[in-house]
Amino acid sequence: LNEGSSPKKVMVLLTDGNPTATDTQVNVGGEGGNARTFASDAADAVKDMGVTIIPVGIGGNIDMDYLESLGTSPDFLLGVTDFDKLETVLNQLLSGLLCSV
Repeated sequence: LNEGSSPKKVMVLLTDGNPTATDTQVNVGGEGGNARTFASDAADAVKDMGVTIIPVGIGGNIDMDYLESLGTSPDFLLGVTDFDKLETVLNQLLSGLLCSV
């Protein structure tokens, strides 16, 4: 870190890219809602706090457009087809984060 700079806040979001909670499972504060909207609203709130969100989609049926909407920047959007490839992608991600964020 540069002298006098503050640490960056980063969230790596590991997901299959398809929210599947039922309306009752996302019933927060007495308000029901759809899981996709709930996740988008939560991501927006986190981004508003200055946190960089890096979505990592795992699997073969990833909605990359939706994941892009959750992330801070399309430059940080990642996807892997299975968990076996996850370690490599995360190592590359962390190496890049240490240099760029």
